[in-house]
Amino acid sequence: MNASTTTSITRFIKMRHIPHMREADTVLIAIEQMIESKSGSVLVTCPQDELLGIVTERDVMTRVTAEGRDPKTTRLSEVMTTEITTIPEATSLRDAIHIMSKQRIRHLPVVDSDNRVLGMVTLRYLMHDQIDDLISEVQSLEAYLNDAPGG
Repeated sequence: MNASTTTSITRFIKMRHIPHMREADTVLIAIEQMIESKSGSVLVTCPQDELLGIVTERDVMTRVTAEGRDPKTTRLSEVMTTEITTIPEATSLRDAIHIMSKQRIRHLPVVDSDNRVLGMVTLRYLMHDQIDDLISEVQSLEAYLNDAPGG
């Protein structure tokens, strides 16, 4: 991994809006929010933005569709994951990637010391960033080799 993996995940949590919803909202509303925001999850928070749970596309498939529940009437409180791994904003990219890999999760909420949501890091955006960094590194090396004597 390159040097950027030791930097904070701060730039990733500011990149996109992740929908915040309430426990009483329905799964259908959550699905609509996921589609609108092009996100694979919604965070369930209390009015003070304290994190209560998360609902992912997988939760919708396994806890709603597969169980024959009606998304129009099923509340998020009934299907959300409440045991959530979170990280503080100062977490490095390397650590965030390690946590996500080890726990096999794709969505990692970032919270402050009061468990209030600051944002979310997603595996997809971390990987896209890593790919962009690698492409830049390859281009720099190619330029160096092409400018070197005999190259």
